[in-house]
Amino acid sequence: MALPGDLRRVLREGLREELRRAIREELTSGDAAAPRTLSPILLEALAEALREEVGRRAAENKASLFNASVSADTNVFPEDLKPTNAPCIFRIYACFDAPGVLSVVRTRGGATTTEALNGGDPLVAGAAYVFDVIVDEGESVNLRYSADATALKLSVVEIGAMA
Repeated sequence: MALPGDLRRVLREGLREELRRAIREELTSGDAAAPRTLSPILLEALAEALREEVGRRAAENKASLFNASVSADTNVFPEDLKPTNAPCIFRIYACFDAPGVLSVVRTRGGATTTEALNGGDPLVAGAAYVFDVIVDEGESVNLRYSADATALKLSVVEIGAMA
């Protein structure tokens, strides 16, 4: 069962606080002269929490095109891109051989919006651009270009949310 983002965040923060409390308790209990170490169970819990945090913050390639044709005003990718760890940022690197407006097509709960990037101004042919797009829980994203063109390079990378 998928949990809503807010519930996942509350559970994650609650578990982190419980882990902090248990570590403090274990390190401060017992003989003050004895060496302080964590039990294997707490060490494993700490390692798992660190792995999860690193995973949330890591970058993940969502889609990439190189020297590929795109048709005007149609979705660039065959399927919408969905975040692995929402909320997050989709970092978009775009370079086309023809001028045109690049737009994000965002879908949430059956409703779709189109958001022009670069202030709605056409991208310059052969110039590289980078855009950061926030993607929330329950959203999917695709891209559209306003002209028939070749995507010299078009990449979408998910950047994990920074707590």
